[in-house]
Amino acid sequence: MLGVGMGNHRGEYEAARVSYRDRGRRLDEGIGELRRAWATGPGEGRYTLLPPAGGIPVWVGGSSESALRRAARMADGWIPLFVPPDEYAAALERLEKEAEGVGRDPTEIERAIVVFVSVGSSETHERGLAWMSSLYSIAPDAFRRHLIVGDASSAARSVLRYEEAGAQHVAVFVTDDDPLAQFEDLAGELAELR
Repeated sequence: MLGVGMGNHRGEYEAARVSYRDRGRRLDEGIGELRRAWATGPGEGRYTLLPPAGGIPVWVGGSSESALRRAARMADGWIPLFVPPDEYAAALERLEKEAEGVGRDPTEIERAIVVFVSVGSSETHERGLAWMSSLYSIAPDAFRRHLIVGDASSAARSVLRYEEAGAQHVAVFVTDDDPLAQFEDLAGELAELR
C-alpha cells in the first residue's frame, strides 16, 4: 500500500522549490502517473521497481474536504487524522456521496483513521503532548483535543468508537519514544473489548 498526502506546511514546499498553491493538482497528476506506470506490470530485468500488473493500493491521507474528494475520485483508501469519531462518521457519509457522484462503488474505498494515544497517568499524557509537539513543530496545546488519553480501558473504548463510526482500519500512534508498554496495555484492553 502507498499512502500519499499533500501536507500543509508551506516551508516544506519552499525548501523543495515547489509551488505550494499547485500541490493538489500535482498530487492528482502523480497518482495518475503511478497508476499508468503500474499498468504495464513489472517488466523485465534484474532489478525491477514496478509492482505486479495492476499496481498497489493507493490511500489518500488528510482530513480536508479536498483530500476526501481526492480519495473518492482516485484512491483505494482514505486515512485522515485529527478527526473526532462523530465527525469521522459524517465524513464517511460525504465520502460515499462523492464516490457515487463520480460513478464509483463507495465500498471499494477502504476506510481508515490515524489516532494518537497516550495510555497512563497525567504525566504520561503531558509527555504525549510534548511528543506530538516535537513531531509536528507545533505547540503541545494544539493537540490536546486530538490525543486519546486515559488508562488502557478508557483509551481502548475511545479507539473502538472509530470502528463504530465506520473505520475498517485504525492506525494507532502511541505518543512516546518508548511506546511498547503502552501499546501492549492498549492491545490487551482492545482484545478484551472485542
